[in-house]
Amino acid sequence: MANREDWSFPGSRWWKCDLHAHTPGSYDFRDPDATPVEWVKAALAAGLQVVAVTDHNAHSWVGTAQDAANGMGLTVFAGVEITVNGGIHMLAILPPGTRPDAVAALLGECKIASQTFATGQAISPLSFVEAATVIKRHGGLCLAAHADGEDGFLTVLVKRAAGGTTTGSETLRQIVTSLDLDGAEVCQGDAALLSYLDNSKQGYKRATGPLALLEGSDAHALADLGQRSTWIKMSRADLEGLRLALTDAEMSVRRAGTTTADPNAHSPDLIEAIEIERAQYIGNGGPLILRLNPWLNAIIGGHGTGKSTVVEFVRIAMRREDEVPPLLRDAFQKYVSVRRERLDDGLLRPETVLRVIFRRDGRRYRIQWSPDGAVLPIAQDDGAGGWVTAPGDVRSRFPVRIFSQKQIYTLAEDPNALLTFIDESPAVDAVSLRADMDREEKAFLSLRAQARAAEVETQEEVRLRGALDDVRRKLAVFETSDHREILRSYQVVERQQRAVDEWATGLEASVAQVERLAGGLVADELPAGVFPEPANAQPAEQTVLAAVAEATASLERLRAEAEALAAHAHEAFERFRAAVGAGAWPTHVAETRARYEELKRQLSAAGAGDPSEYGRLVQEQQTIESRLRAIEARKATARGLEQQATEHLKRLGALREELTSRRKQFLVDILAGNDRVRVDIVPYGDKLDAERRLREHISRTDQTFQDQIWSDDDKRGILRDLYANHSPALDAKAFADELTALKARLIAIAKGSDGGDLDGKFVAHLRRRPPEALDRIAALFPEDAVTLAYRTRIGEDFRPISQGSPGQKSAAVLAFVLSHGTEPLILDQPEDDLDNQLIAELIVTQLRQAKAKRQMLVVTHNPNIVVNGDAELVIPFVVRNGRTEIDGMGGLQEDSVRETICSVMEGGRDALDRRYRRIRGGVARA
Repeated sequence: MANREDWSFPGSRWWKCDLHAHTPGSYDFRDPDATPVEWVKAALAAGLQVVAVTDHNAHSWVGTAQDAANGMGLTVFAGVEITVNGGIHMLAILPPGTRPDAVAALLGECKIASQTFATGQAISPLSFVEAATVIKRHGGLCLAAHADGEDGFLTVLVKRAAGGTTTGSETLRQIVTSLDLDGAEVCQGDAALLSYLDNSKQGYKRATGPLALLEGSDAHALADLGQRSTWIKMSRADLEGLRLALTDAEMSVRRAGTTTADPNAHSPDLIEAIEIERAQYIGNGGPLILRLNPWLNAIIGGHGTGKSTVVEFVRIAMRREDEVPPLLRDAFQKYVSVRRERLDDGLLRPETVLRVIFRRDGRRYRIQWSPDGAVLPIAQDDGAGGWVTAPGDVRSRFPVRIFSQKQIYTLAEDPNALLTFIDESPAVDAVSLRADMDREEKAFLSLRAQARAAEVETQEEVRLRGALDDVRRKLAVFETSDHREILRSYQVVERQQRAVDEWATGLEASVAQVERLAGGLVADELPAGVFPEPANAQPAEQTVLAAVAEATASLERLRAEAEALAAHAHEAFERFRAAVGAGAWPTHVAETRARYEELKRQLSAAGAGDPSEYGRLVQEQQTIESRLRAIEARKATARGLEQQATEHLKRLGALREELTSRRKQFLVDILAGNDRVRVDIVPYGDKLDAERRLREHISRTDQTFQDQIWSDDDKRGILRDLYANHSPALDAKAFADELTALKARLIAIAKGSDGGDLDGKFVAHLRRRPPEALDRIAALFPEDAVTLAYRTRIGEDFRPISQGSPGQKSAAVLAFVLSHGTEPLILDQPEDDLDNQLIAELIVTQLRQAKAKRQMLVVTHNPNIVVNGDAELVIPFVVRNGRTEIDGMGGLQEDSVRETICSVMEGGRDALDRRYRRIRGGVARA
């Protein structure tokens, strides 16, 4: 929020004005003993910056109030409230500095007897219109005092019928349509009366548009000052600024009673100044410094004056060179090239320095760039006139949008490129969403790869089960003999002993893990020298040292407890080994093995068979069973991995839907109330992106299989069928389901299912794709598409941008660019390719809406943008002695600026007459 104390920007700003205030010079002022200084302080306490002394038919306090306000930060206009024929009150506003005798002369020409000055008997015999003419002859402005209140011309002259209808008169018509009437003070807000001033009634329409309406306090006591006021936009608080504002009241006058916002509030992100030192043609005779206004700044001038160069230098300083489209990069090269030879076209010198003074959230930063990179990139104002190093990346920390007309045209040819700007909005935050999507996709692909690796290890399950069946049949032969019990006991014991050995190995590993944990519970010491000894430490440092000591002691206690646990675990393992290594179990194993060995000896001695074959079969059975158990475990692992992969794929899809949803909501929010541009998001609607990604995944980036994927000629193809009825109206979830079904079909065909009506060669190609390619198809989510429509007039149908001319396309995209964002926006000649109708009816409308929430710098040759856009600061460029210079910048109330606009800009006076009668009149007097 800005106020008079901290406002340091050039150009126009809003001033809080009370143009109807009385002093003790009025016979009915309720604080007759108030001093001039008290009167001035009361006005300042009310937040006023401009006040007019308008005593009743009196002049004595005009000089007194102005003298008291000198150096106090309050501008005092001279003025007087005149009572004319019929008892109607009107205000004459004269320039600051006007002395009392000039006001007395005005009253005298209005034929008010001097002996009645400052009394209730003073009245002019002139009509309202005649008195207004006198005020104009004296160089003043004429306002109707409390027009809808007591003694106001509307209240006096409008007759009301019993049913509430009103009737005017010829006198009323003469007053309303008089070009000598500059505005009307309103107080009651009587809609029936005020309807005579809004150009809606036949016979009461002004040639210059609706009359400016103001609020004033009509203060008759110190406490009344500023209780009703008007915000008026001017470069300086003088009569010319006031006259121009009243001429263009729609953009320059706001009644305080109708707005609660501070009109001087501006975006927290703005460029305060641009500085160029020692470039080839700019700043080579001393730095070129452009101080900017927080709203609309217009750089004007003839061709070749360096306007576009300044824009591109800002792009370089703000590290946004990569935003230049590929087709424009060759032309951009001269702006980043150092001229070393006479024939070089580079616009830099080795010693060039580019600076941008940037305000962000109330703090000032200096951003610098030089060809050799030797200057400090970011510095912050230290508040004492110096700069200190500041961290961060220029591009990410200091937002700004920079567009040349050619960039705008490039966007018009491919509306999907607008997604870049939509996604950078904090409301969409696509960077974070895409990072999450990337993580989910990588996790999905990784888990699928792990699951396939696990599945590979299970592929010998069938062979192993067959081998196990063979082994078991052979064992049965041995076990059907009389020695079945010995052989079967031996088989059971060997299996049990193997299981005990495996279990013991696992237990031993767990004990070792506990011992390693205990050994790892050691706290590192603080680096030497970072903190002083405790006895020498400050209280804050002692807090840290005490906390470190306490944590270290706690960790030592935990380590001791862990070592005790490790000892207990080791003891448990030793007890287990002792239990199974002695006693009944080893005896049982030994006896079983001994019986088996005795059986082997007997069978061998009797020639009854080779019992060693039985032992081999037992071992083989145990090995196969162990491998099958491992396979079952891997199968369970693979199922778990597949389930996890599926969950990640679902989350990827949900995130992708969230991105579309945020984009849609963002457009709904920023275009609410925008009756010129309509932008829609088509979920997953980028058909070219869908085809490109699918072809990448199936390794066919050429045009092969065109009839299978997308062929408009043959009216067939899997993607063409998918997108046949796709539009913004289709729910994102519904299309995502159709997309999922198509992906599942392709994957199933690749794994061997029926290809249906697809070509055999295409099916064969799919079946040769590696599993990784199929996973990527499953994770395929095409980009959204952007549809853009516009209309130049309210009431027309919206037209798709594809149906527009190049100029209409550019205008529609530019209107969208202007519709959102709070960061500074720089436009270089946006009017190229646009006719005046598009500029006046579409672009200017958007400019005026956008500048309320963001700073803009526009390089232009078109007067509609400067004048109808109501630029707060105009910066004329000229070339003198081969150098670019600023030729008297300022607001539109500056005579030199108006003269430059009329003489330099395209369209001249004809364009200015469309809205700014004030420009032509101002130049005529200049």
